[in-house]
Amino acid sequence: MTDFDTSEDQIAVIYDSTVNDSPVVEAENNEAGDGASILLDGALLAEVSGAQGLRTGPIVLIDVITL
Repeated sequence: MTDFDTSEDQIAVIYDSTVNDSPVVEAENNEAGDGASILLDGALLAEVSGAQGLRTGPIVLIDVITL
């Protein structure tokens, strides 16, 4: 992802609660130090360019059942 601004944007992660009813989302600086990695249950889900220091606040979990 590019052009992400924590003051304006959110990241929606859609998950299936019939597979995992308590997913864990994490955000950490990427290895290159030029962005953030978003992990879902420890697996890389997305890279966000220019988002060093990203926390999980702007990441919203949405259960597919609610859509």
